[in-house]
Amino acid sequence: MSKFQYQAGYKNIGSENEICALLIGQYDGEVAPNPQEVMEYKWIRIDELEKEINKHPKKYVPWLKIALKKLNSTNPY
Repeated sequence: MSKFQYQAGYKNIGSENEICALLIGQYDGEVAPNPQEVMEYKWIRIDELEKEINKHPKKYVPWLKIALKKLNSTNPY
């Protein structure tokens, strides 16, 4: 759907400089993330996620906030 580049500092130990892809699709299978890469995950509706980010913005990574803005500006659904 889209891609974007972002850069953000992380505490006083470094920064991220990444290109992120925003993909939309349907999935009807088991989720099995790599435990060395993913601490936890959950299914959540977009509107619920936006409310959660507004309540607890520091709990979420910068690229997720950027991706949601892009989704809202380009989502045809």
